[in-house]
Amino acid sequence: MIALIRIVVVLMALAGAWPALAAKRVALVFSAQKYEFIRPLKNPGRDAALVAEALEKLGFAVTIENDRDLRRMRRALDDFRADRTGAEVALVYFAGHGVEISGENRLLPVNADSSSLAALKASTIALDEIRAAAATIAPSVLIVLDACRDDPFGAGAAEGRSAKALGADVQATANPGFGRVGRAENALFAFAAAPGATASDGDGANSPFSAAFASLLATDGLEIRSVLTLVQQQVYEASDGRQLPYVESGLPKLFFAAETGDLPERERLLLAMADVTPDMRAEVERVAGDAGMPLGPLYGALIAADLQSLTADERRARLEDAAAAFVKTRDDLRKLAADDPRVADLRGRAAQALALGAFDEARGLLRSAFTVDDASRQALKANFVDRTLSAANTRAVSAGAAPRRARLFRRRRRIRVGGGIVSRDRIGGARRKRSLALDLAAGGTRRSLYPDRPVGGGAANLRSDAPGRRHPSGCLAGRPAVPPRRRRRFGAARRRLPRRRPHQGCLGALP
Repeated sequence: MIALIRIVVVLMALAGAWPALAAKRVALVFSAQKYEFIRPLKNPGRDAALVAEALEKLGFAVTIENDRDLRRMRRALDDFRADRTGAEVALVYFAGHGVEISGENRLLPVNADSSSLAALKASTIALDEIRAAAATIAPSVLIVLDACRDDPFGAGAAEGRSAKALGADVQATANPGFGRVGRAENALFAFAAAPGATASDGDGANSPFSAAFASLLATDGLEIRSVLTLVQQQVYEASDGRQLPYVESGLPKLFFAAETGDLPERERLLLAMADVTPDMRAEVERVAGDAGMPLGPLYGALIAADLQSLTADERRARLEDAAAAFVKTRDDLRKLAADDPRVADLRGRAAQALALGAFDEARGLLRSAFTVDDASRQALKANFVDRTLSAANTRAVSAGAAPRRARLFRRRRRIRVGGGIVSRDRIGGARRKRSLALDLAAGGTRRSLYPDRPVGGGAANLRSDAPGRRHPSGCLAGRPAVPPRRRRRFGAARRRLPRRRPHQGCLGALP
């Protein structure tokens, strides 16, 4: 009974796995750069790795073969056919040299011999052989060729010729660059260059075609032919019109490498560029060349403003205005400097988007940079206020922590005047008079002996005729007409103070 249950479980698992197995995607990736007898290349190995990584992310089972000779290339094809049969889609990618000999397209392994036409044919593999092998694996075949790179037989390639010279019949018959396929039944062919033209190996780490193919293959919402249209236009733009990929398709049904979704602005522009007429392309290329700028922004202006409906003169004037505006904006961005790496990164990405004609994306990135700068500015403002208050508090605490000087009264003299006391103090050698208290019997009001010094609470002086000043007669406000005798502490002698008659205004001030 347990054994029966196990068998049922295994059968159910197989039944569930069968649709997934039938829908799998497979890919065979070739690269050839270390050629023995012809011009070597520098990027095919990195291109193959880049494309393989992109394919694996999309669910392809990838097999990579680098720098294989003819025998090993054919063995890899046989293994691919034996191991991957039953797939839904089979893709073969080749990066290296390719030629067209008498109307037949051929791929060059690393041991391709160019000493004679017969040796060249014997040491290369026909493109039809590749397509036939892939057709036995899946009903839909994709063949992507980043070949025909930098004429393998051209002048200046002596370092890649080894000891074998180029045969005269090869020079007369073999043409660098592929010819048209003519019939692509159940297959799609994507060539890195137009028929009869060579493709660039690239000045950077990857060729223009492979870099564009790897980056755009996963574009959401696009069928494979539309993806290759994007690749075509991006390579055309990146090469300033010198290289235009070529596609021939006979696929029996649609194939989406990625899930459906909204198309980004850049990809919409590339699709629209494919519909531009050759005459308008030439016009855009001329204006861009004169301004020293990329093609993308001008194509964006051409399509967004519907310049195609204008006359040739009006369109050229509008394109020149758009070119001047782009150059000014680009130069302004280059002049800007930012200490914040986030702002610098956003501005750099905005400049790249602007160069590609993705104006909305560039504006969004610049808005993000402004948001970061504004947030930093607000933070600095709040920090300035906090620091200012903190400094003020620190100063106040520091003042309170200072030692206080004791008030040392070396001498104090008191004089009783009309029921009050006047003291004379000497502090640090400086003589000073002050009123301690003057409480008159009438009303008990405190009154200062010095009219120019207010009493606590800001009470007014008793002088009515000239507040704040001592009267010329020398009388004091509130002082009786006959002052008492003044006694000296340091002797028994007594003396009378001179009698002074008070001023009439002072008498009027007394209660």
